[in-house]
Amino acid sequence: MKRIIFAFLTVSLLIAGLLPLSASMGQNRTPRSKATLDRVEERQEAFPERTINSEDSPSRERLNPSFETLAQDLVYMHFLFKGGDGIPVVFDSGTARAQGYSEQSIRLAEELTAYTNDLTRAAMKSKNPREASVAKLNVETRQYSRMTTFFAQATKRNEASISKEKGPSISAYGIIGIAEYECGSFLRPLPNRSATPKEHYSKDPAKTLTSWGYHRTPNYAGGGWTRPRTYKWWVCGWNTFRDDAWTLIRKPNFIQEQNYSGWTPNGEPNPEVWRSGPWPYATWPAYVAVWHKMH
Repeated sequence: MKRIIFAFLTVSLLIAGLLPLSASMGQNRTPRSKATLDRVEERQEAFPERTINSEDSPSRERLNPSFETLAQDLVYMHFLFKGGDGIPVVFDSGTARAQGYSEQSIRLAEELTAYTNDLTRAAMKSKNPREASVAKLNVETRQYSRMTTFFAQATKRNEASISKEKGPSISAYGIIGIAEYECGSFLRPLPNRSATPKEHYSKDPAKTLTSWGYHRTPNYAGGGWTRPRTYKWWVCGWNTFRDDAWTLIRKPNFIQEQNYSGWTPNGEPNPEVWRSGPWPYATWPAYVAVWHKMH
């Protein structure tokens, strides 16, 4: 029991960013406040202990797990993901099987890992990030059917909750960690929709956008213009979100802008972090890429 409690506390701290994977490398991090620690303790209480008897015969639920079961398993298996912030992610499938997790949950975790590494590897290989298009990265989601299906289910449930239709709120499950809850995840996509573009006239769009705090977006991250936004840096990291803007060839003097001021969080997930981070959790790049595919 002591080992379970210790492992569980460690996972919660990793998710919250209080015990970063980079800590073993001697990197300095800003100390967390007492208020933040209190929030961590509150979220820890929402995690029930996981008990699996791997010797039991496969049940119907284990052979064809529900969305809720897959979601819970991803959280409980969080400590089996290693890497992040530009370091290749590794998922310990062997330990997951030894602990009795369903094959479907394990394969979902493997797809998240593979897709995350595909994204970061392709982005890092681009000699000139501004010339490497998303298409040239050759990273598609079609081969990751479990991952995209899971994300679509989470998005549908989250939208139903926000529109007050029937269906449980993702946040009511009590099964996601602090980083996933605050920064967004497959279980709780944030924001749940993209901002409606607004049009602005400018004689010199590039000069105007630069004065607004925008910079040109590398093409591997979608092109256009990005204004980095930071939301709850102590959990999500710096510049993890963004406002998005672009111009159209047929309307060269008009700026199309997606401004998330007043939203929670205050921006859409920023794909520029694929190369080096910061990542709130190990599979963040996969979540960011699929979020943009779905919105």
